[in-house]
Amino acid sequence: VWIDDSVVSGNIASHPDYSGSGAGLYLIDTGAGISNSQFTANNASGFGGAIYLIGYSPDSVAQEFINCLINENTASFWGAGLFANLNAAPHLENCTIVDNIISNLSFGAGGGVSCYNAFVEIENSILWGNDAVYGSQIAVGDPSEYDNPMATVLASYSDIMGGEDEIFVGDAL
Repeated sequence: VWIDDSVVSGNIASHPDYSGSGAGLYLIDTGAGISNSQFTANNASGFGGAIYLIGYSPDSVAQEFINCLINENTASFWGAGLFANLNAAPHLENCTIVDNIISNLSFGAGGGVSCYNAFVEIENSILWGNDAVYGSQIAVGDPSEYDNPMATVLASYSDIMGGEDEIFVGDAL
């Protein structure tokens, strides 16, 4: 999937059992090159308000997001901006992830980015003004599990509002 200079806005992913995920972009075992694009005002009843990534195929290109704005998206549970799940491996560079909100006030995690059993690399980016009960800016793992599978978020040269206080890291296996 190659997307450049696009706006993905106002989409809804909804299902009665809260499984509606990835209202702006939903990728399964697919590489992606996304640049100079905006994901705004998307809403998922489950996970990944703007972007939901699951799996990664080593035979395809990486999951790259370059110079993207991810803002004002909502999800009920994890990753209002971006949710990386089950071996997803996105690389975000020069991205701004702002004002994304997890609507579940008793359980939600990762207002900006949520990572579960995946690897997320964030470089030269801004995470600001996102909101969730667990990890307003970033959540690594599931707050309801005591033995989360391996998950990693590597952030370098990035401005993360509140620093470590706005990052949730779950217990690992």
